[in-house]
Amino acid sequence: MRLVIFLLCAAAAFAQRVTIPLDGTWQIEDSLGPNDTPKQWRHTVPVPGLANLAQPGFANVDEFDSREVINNRIRSKILPPEALPKTVGNPKQNRTYFWYRRTFAAPAAKQVAILKVGKAQFGTAVWVNGKSVGEHAGCFTAGYFDVTPAIRWNTENEVIVRIGAHPAALPASI
Repeated sequence: MRLVIFLLCAAAAFAQRVTIPLDGTWQIEDSLGPNDTPKQWRHTVPVPGLANLAQPGFANVDEFDSREVINNRIRSKILPPEALPKTVGNPKQNRTYFWYRRTFAAPAAKQVAILKVGKAQFGTAVWVNGKSVGEHAGCFTAGYFDVTPAIRWNTENEVIVRIGAHPAALPASI
């Protein structure tokens, strides 16, 4: 996952773009539910990077048996046919989501502020200063979020990004 905030002044005569890279160390936690925002932040992780780089580490990160893997095991007679799940697979971890958190300083006010979240797997939801600014279901395509109404200019801001921990975090329609 890579995150960047673009701050824009819309008037052509004053057209300027300020980019605030958000790479670096983030706080990270996990949860089962999509609304279980962490109360404490005890882990850190590099961004860009994956949740399996968190310190201290999380147990069973990335462990997921996809429907295809299970189907192969059924064909090989390792598993019985009734083991095939109706969903995309079976998570082997006690979590559905990872939550990333950090603060950043916003400069003087601009007309537009866009947050770009690149390559976050299994869906993305974003909050800035406690306000939901949107969701993006794409897994390997960038998500763009208008954070203009949530930004506090000339001061510190908090951004929280929730991503799925495995493919089953996505809606069945994806």
